[in-house]
Amino acid sequence: MAVLAVVVAGLTVALASYLRQNVSAGKRSEAAQIINYLGRRVMAGDPDLRIPNGSSRIWDYGTLGESFPDLAGTNTAQPGLYRAEIANLGSPDWATDLGLGLTAYRIRVCWRHAERTSCAEAYTLGRSPGRPGSVPPLPGVN
Repeated sequence: MAVLAVVVAGLTVALASYLRQNVSAGKRSEAAQIINYLGRRVMAGDPDLRIPNGSSRIWDYGTLGESFPDLAGTNTAQPGLYRAEIANLGSPDWATDLGLGLTAYRIRVCWRHAERTSCAEAYTLGRSPGRPGSVPPLPGVN
């Protein structure tokens, strides 16, 4: 009987660990979907996401779903469980040298789990905030 209790206890611990890891992987996948969603909007020059050079904009926990109602259509089950930040990093030197009106952006999405916070981030290029018109095609890329 004691052996059976030890085996059951070991399996319970292993199952709990597996479930925690599975939940964490699911949160990371949803964070990647939010990053992709915000990145597409930044690249398209969304006027709501034009952030001045050197500054950032933050959507705290509970506000992403309200600020971006169409985010629910991206298979993100609960956007309110995430915090997002988009930072304008300025124009890269190579883009300035080529006369392109491009700005580098960092997109960071964070979530809470097991009494700690984890984040995923990505970098993308978009139209400079003060520059009208569309971003010109990049040879070999667009």
